[in-house]
Amino acid sequence: MKRIMSYSLILVFLVTSGLSLNGQKAKVKLVKDDAGQKVDVMVDGKLFTSYRYPSNLEKPFLFPVIAPNGSVVTRGFPLEPRKGERVDHPHHIGIWFNHGNVNGLDFWNNSSAIPAGKKDAYGHIVVKKIVKAKKGLIEVISNWDDNKGNTLLVENTTYIFSGEKNSRTVDHISTLTAANGTVTFPDKRRECLQSGLIVPLKCLPMSR
Repeated sequence: MKRIMSYSLILVFLVTSGLSLNGQKAKVKLVKDDAGQKVDVMVDGKLFTSYRYPSNLEKPFLFPVIAPNGSVVTRGFPLEPRKGERVDHPHHIGIWFNHGNVNGLDFWNNSSAIPAGKKDAYGHIVVKKIVKAKKGLIEVISNWDDNKGNTLLVENTTYIFSGEKNSRTVDHISTLTAANGTVTFPDKRRECLQSGLIVPLKCLPMSR
């Protein structure tokens, strides 16, 4: 019997400029770039973030993340290293969602830094289809696979992007469905969402 784990999270990025929020909604436009394997999220004509799903990396993620005042709040390493920036934790790319122990496989720490001879201990997430990308909403189907291409989980994800003059919001909703037998998620200190942000992340608790 298949078991379903539902995960809901609201991420809130808020930058104030000394002015009160007027509550006026910003215009959100999504720009698909199939060749670049990304969807750019434009808010009032300016880049807020990009949903990226490169086939040569181990997971999809949001990168960069840009505040309303133009400040980049994600670190550059390892995609776009900046002078003087720390170069540790190569798996910390933008904002992403995965887990450190799925049937014993580590999806969390997987990165290009892992030697090929050790990859069987790790899992990776493969985007299979961008179902929808319009009106501030991205719907995606992804597989959580082991190093041999066996699928443990199918993930259905919805991103909802919105904003106001001095704020940007991302709603992330994922449903994980076991693809082949029982799937276990032991409690981990690092579960399930993380970010390579250089400012604090405010979020609501997840529900299962």
